[in-house]
Amino acid sequence: MRKSKWQLLGRVLVALFIMASGTVLVANADRSEEALDWRAFANAYDPNLDVNHNDGASGSTFAFTGVGYPANSLATVYVNGSEIGHVNTNNNGVLTFMIDSAGAPQARYFITAAVGNNASDTKDFDVDNDEPLWPPPQGFPGPTFPLMGNPALVADMTYQFAMGNGSGGSGIFYFYANGTFMDDDGNGGVWGFTQNPSRLRFIYNDGSNCNAFSFGSFTGGAAVSGYRACTNGSGVRGVWSGTILLAPTGQWPAGNGELAE
Repeated sequence: MRKSKWQLLGRVLVALFIMASGTVLVANADRSEEALDWRAFANAYDPNLDVNHNDGASGSTFAFTGVGYPANSLATVYVNGSEIGHVNTNNNGVLTFMIDSAGAPQARYFITAAVGNNASDTKDFDVDNDEPLWPPPQGFPGPTFPLMGNPALVADMTYQFAMGNGSGGSGIFYFYANGTFMDDDGNGGVWGFTQNPSRLRFIYNDGSNCNAFSFGSFTGGAAVSGYRACTNGSGVRGVWSGTILLAPTGQWPAGNGELAE
């Protein structure tokens, strides 16, 4: 009799183990095409953020490179703990961006780049007017964020698009107060915004991306979606959608007057 009880207990434990294993498999079923990264579960990322100059006069541009971050992820950039923008990491977990110190008083500034709660690093630099005025490094990739407040960068958003010819893409758009925008490949053009109804328009004017014109409506909260059409004579059209990450503190400005109408 004692033996049968132990046998029954063993069978129950085996059944519970199988059920638990099945739960794990179901929970990760939608990740079948994405390799599970053990570092994310173990909080084992140890990124390193570095800057090209440790000090410079007010108006200098400081170039940052981060390595060891999760690959193909969205990182948030902070100045002294305040969010100023976003940047994507590449396939190797590397991110790059610049900080423009125009108008900044002499002080020490702490720059943080973080992906979630598991991968973050901070690097500081000094604005010191006894030091050289450093220009932006030629050809350095990535967006430029203003050090003082957020007057130049109006908003940024992730985006994805699909065209009728089978092409598509994704990334981040950065909208600046002077009515220009830039994607995370450094290409850009001009943008405009209308309040009623809330609509966002932008067009590449630098010869890249078929000089595409995009028109989007706010579909609720931070979501935007609309159509995209090439203006280079190819006639290719498609759709796009985006999510606002860093929004204006008040109402959106008009951006470029011509596109805001």
